[in-house]
Amino acid sequence: MKIVKKAKIEVVTVNDLHEGDEILWSNFKSKVVNVDRYNRKVFFIPCSMPGESFEASYRRYYRITECEETNICTICGKEIEHGDMCEECKERDFK
Repeated sequence: MKIVKKAKIEVVTVNDLHEGDEILWSNFKSKVVNVDRYNRKVFFIPCSMPGESFEASYRRYYRITECEETNICTICGKEIEHGDMCEECKERDFK
């Protein structure tokens, strides 16, 4: 699973966001897919979970201007080169 390791962000309001902007949500880089300014809602998809759409209604959002991501094991949280699980957790889960 990819998470944001380091990022430069700018704090913005819903009125400053546009479709296609990348925001920081939890520790995930997410892409804005729709902005409903009338109801003050933002719809976004976390880049590490394609297809999973979320809705938020916050006062402030963190728009990403620069980003460094890393992969982590979804089981133990250890940093890995690629994939969702480290070799140790794969071996443990598939025995």
